[in-house]
Amino acid sequence: MTSPLAILDHLISEQERTLASLLALRAEMTGEAEEPEAEPFRDVDLIDTATASERFALPIEKVRRWCREGCGVKRGGRHLASIPHFRQRLGLE
Repeated sequence: MTSPLAILDHLISEQERTLASLLALRAEMTGEAEEPEAEPFRDVDLIDTATASERFALPIEKVRRWCREGCGVKRGGRHLASIPHFRQRLGLE
């Protein structure tokens, strides 16, 4: 059974992809360049490693390693996991 949080994460991810496609189409139609994001992670998509470990049923060290490998960021000395990147890496999308 899929958890309500997993369903919500999936819906948010779908909407983000749709918005990105629409923005790219608009930029193409107007001849304007898309403005790149300053960072590939949005704050609303980031969770602490303990939460990621619990949500994705992964050992905390694996969560930290994946964060170092590009599935998260380090802020203030703490790793934060990107929900969409973890879902993609686990094949949940």
